Amino acid sequence: MKNALRMLILLSICSLFTGCTMEESVVEENETSQKELSIYSTYESATLNEAISCYTETYPDVEIELVTCEERTVEEITNAILSGQDAPDLIVLDDFKNRGIELQDELLPIKEEINGENLIISLKEDAVIYSIPLRVSVPLVFATQLKFSTVEAIIEDSNNFILTDVNYEDLIDIFYLYYPVNFIDESQKINAEQLQIFLENIKNTGENIGASIEENPSELKEDEWYQIKNFLINNNSIMYHDAQGIEDVKYYVGATGKVHGNATFVDGLCPQLQVAVYKNSPVIDKCIDFINIALSDKIQKNDWSDGFPVTISALEAWGESYQKTEENIILEKQGDEELTVWEPEKSEVQILLSMIKDSPEIYTRDVELMEIIKDNTSDYWEENESVE
Repeated sequence: MKNALRMLILLSICSLFTGCTMEESVVEENETSQKELSIYSTYESATLNEAISCYTETYPDVEIELVTCEERTVEEITNAILSGQDAPDLIVLDDFKNRGIELQDELLPIKEEINGENLIISLKEDAVIYSIPLRVSVPLVFATQLKFSTVEAIIEDSNNFILTDVNYEDLIDIFYLYYPVNFIDESQKINAEQLQIFLENIKNTGENIGASIEENPSELKEDEWYQIKNFLINNNSIMYHDAQGIEDVKYYVGATGKVHGNATFVDGLCPQLQVAVYKNSPVIDKCIDFINIALSDKIQKNDWSDGFPVTISALEAWGESYQKTEENIILEKQGDEELTVWEPEKSEVQILLSMIKDSPEIYTRDVELMEIIKDNTSDYWEENESVE
């Protein structure tokens, strides 16, 4: 009884100095512990940032912490997730998948928590979905005269077009982007047959276009202005671009229209901002709310040049809202030289968006595998080794 009385007196004294009661202290502590939602991403994007802003507007009592690789590395986050200690609630998986890091056992199945009917991605009835991309990029090939329907057609006609200043490493990057095959099967084993076909196609294409074996024949090959200039002045040339939105791709489409060329969309979109929920997160409901806000039209309808929408309604809205404002658009000058291309017609934009909407597949690119291939194929390009 005396101990209880002493405790009551002490708590009363504390309340005089702090200005709050014991009950208020407990409530404040609980509120603080429930406020934070942590998100890990190795890169920032407008889509992610706007989704965070929209979420905090909707739920102002929840504080979101965005953690980047500058603060914690992929390896540190992987260890945190596997050990269950200080793991983020939401994880953007792009770099984890690029490095072949498998976290599926530590993620929450989310298929039943999202509106799959409005997605351009097919959620198969028997599939277990652990992540969802908030954006997709679209691999496109533009040709002045030839028209391709498949990546195989591009390879077959490679002796008939110009692709300047590329080496074999570039060709690996280019064709892997357009190659609709996952080289790693469901059992995490390499599909040797498909990989051999891929390498043989790279070599045939390289020989046809005179690709360099040197590591870096030209720094200009990835420059938009340089690609478009060569496309406009050379017959039978092609351009390649992993399109991130209408604003991002309009100069390529405009150049193709100016020379009356053709754009080819190779079936198979590239997922971006692949968001997943840590299965032991104490705020799973908040994670699901965040994903659904990020998939809402309020976010998806905007073109921030960081990918195309993943919802049918947003793609349709993009097509309806696009307006051609002038006949020609000018690329930024290089020295005293400027390039003028046509501004895309609304019909061209709508055709592109409808192809995206009808695309049957999404392919994850294994960047780590491609780097291994680059490091071990120089002798094959120089014909010192067989493909096997």
